[in-house]
Amino acid sequence: MYVQALLLLVITFATTIALGIELGLLIGLGISVFLIIQHTAFPHIALLGRLPDTNKYRDIALFKEATTIPVRSPHTTHDTHDTTRHTIFADSNAWMRRA
Repeated sequence: MYVQALLLLVITFATTIALGIELGLLIGLGISVFLIIQHTAFPHIALLGRLPDTNKYRDIALFKEATTIPVRSPHTTHDTHDTTRHTIFADSNAWMRRA
């Protein structure tokens, strides 16, 4: 992260000196926007594992001794989701009739 920021600073500085203030800052801004979009589109995702004999969790790719704990995800059916959706719409329609 810091390497990219330093590289952006050097590129912006060099292009500003070589090409002028407006074009140099525009190129720096364009690279900055590109980096923000890249970080947003491809975030770092880590699978965490618990370190032995501690309460600390770390990335299992970096800490080979970390062990994962199986977690069951809640199961929802389409009917439950559909009922919730209809309940929300029914409540909002009743509220709109009172107004």
